[in-house]
Amino acid sequence: MVGTISVKETARNSNLPLQPFFTFASAPSHVRIIDVPKQLGTWKITSVSVEVTYPDGTSIITPCTLVGGCWSCTFDGCATVGKVQNGATVKADGIDENGNNVNGYVLGKGDVIVLEAGFDVDPDEEQAAFMRLYSSTPDDPKIGAMVDDGGWMVYTSDGW
Repeated sequence: MVGTISVKETARNSNLPLQPFFTFASAPSHVRIIDVPKQLGTWKITSVSVEVTYPDGTSIITPCTLVGGCWSCTFDGCATVGKVQNGATVKADGIDENGNNVNGYVLGKGDVIVLEAGFDVDPDEEQAAFMRLYSSTPDDPKIGAMVDDGGWMVYTSDGW
């Protein structure tokens, strides 16, 4: 995955989640974090990191590099397919208006979803058919036609 995560809304509204973070199994990911709060007087963000917890239970924290106004990082993937609620966290450290170091601002949290990367085709397996719901029984039904005629009926190669 090569994506962009905007923290504009989530940094100021903690109740809003980041967009889900999608990646493919075993593939590395690269993200660009944009809309990180800007410096205000002496208050400023000095570092940003991304923490990801994968479906296999592993967690990685990757520091970002400021490049052209956005924070950028690349991290390893996970072989386990699945979803982790609130598995992605964008964090920041900085200096407050009094010159004190502040660690652990949470700029946003969102779900992590690892998708299957491959697709196996079995030539011996019958192909799937789309189901189409009709309001009345069609005159020339195709496999997958479906009607409610006092109970659901589906047209297959053997008939209704």
